[in-house]
Amino acid sequence: MRNRQELVELFSTFIQLEADRFGRWLSDPRLQKSMSNRLSAIKKASDSEHVWGLYWLQLFNEKKLERAKEHLFAYLQEPCFYAAQKISSHVRNTQYGFSDYFQLGIAEAPEILKSFQMDKGARLKGFAQLAFFTRIRDHLRRHQQADLCTDWALLRKLTRKRVKDVLETAGESPQTIDEYQLAWSCFQALYVTAQVGNKKLPEPDQKQWEAIAHLYNTERLNQLDPSSTVATPDTIRQWMKTCAEEARRYLYPPIMSLNTSRPNQESGEWLDNLVGTEDESLLSEIVAQEEMDEWRSRTSQLMGQLTSLLEQLAESEQTLLDLCYRQNLKQKDMAQQLDIPQYKVSRQLSRVRKKLLKELVIWAEEALHIAVESNLVKDMDSVLEDWLRFHYGAIDSAD
Repeated sequence: MRNRQELVELFSTFIQLEADRFGRWLSDPRLQKSMSNRLSAIKKASDSEHVWGLYWLQLFNEKKLERAKEHLFAYLQEPCFYAAQKISSHVRNTQYGFSDYFQLGIAEAPEILKSFQMDKGARLKGFAQLAFFTRIRDHLRRHQQADLCTDWALLRKLTRKRVKDVLETAGESPQTIDEYQLAWSCFQALYVTAQVGNKKLPEPDQKQWEAIAHLYNTERLNQLDPSSTVATPDTIRQWMKTCAEEARRYLYPPIMSLNTSRPNQESGEWLDNLVGTEDESLLSEIVAQEEMDEWRSRTSQLMGQLTSLLEQLAESEQTLLDLCYRQNLKQKDMAQQLDIPQYKVSRQLSRVRKKLLKELVIWAEEALHIAVESNLVKDMDSVLEDWLRFHYGAIDSAD
């Protein structure tokens, strides 16, 4: 796949998949015009895609402009693509293809955008790629679990709170939720607890439905409003079927394409809903602060983490680094002082640096949500070397 480079393209084009693989980039004229206008209208507009990502993200968070979401959806095409590609290479023997993974991921974009914390110093693209991968993977796990269970086994897995969450998400009224929750509790008490656990839990027979309905109608008088429904065995059965169906939807939400037709309208798609006005000063503010804030935040976090890693090294490893960076000895002099062969000094120094670099990479992925690739590892290796020299006083702080 050809990665996009130009700002207008980054924020206005979408992947078209063909035969379950990348086909081409499709341009949305409205987004293309919107992005071009922004670049022309804002003086000293930044050429950093990260800055523009934060610009549209802030508008998205403040709900100032519906178009901001569509620009961000365009921007996140690559991280979603690569996350789906990674899932596709790891997962085997499912009914899904690569295009399904991509759609599953992009459907999660609104929630991923909401969870991104701009003040943490992470890059939106790196954060999104990890988030897409995690959410697609978790989605597949939930779906597999729901697929393997009968309705009755699925109901067994629910908690009372989850039943309430499921029904509230489905838009049921408070009274209906109370009735369903009580019916579910009776189902759990009289049927589920009497069954040996398995994923193919069979449906209760007629006598069991009658017993569940009798318990519900008895408890209804104590726990529910007097106007609540008197339930027959068939009513209870239908309620439990509804709970199971809504639970599957809750655990496995349907995928909605941005090109889906808008409800109750004869024509048009969700992408047509592009109205609003931008705050033209916002980008200038972000450009003015972004580099300094990011530098301060990342420098502070990085220095703190490196200091912590250094303190965790063995005493012999710290001595080795002290001789190399503080005393600035050559390896042959270090070998003589440590009374070991010179080749061992070289190996030990290399091992300590790799150890620090490995821990630094793990920290960057977990704390900064950065997807660390080979080029970034090289940069971090260079940063580590400079920091060690600075930390041990081999270079002056003014440098």
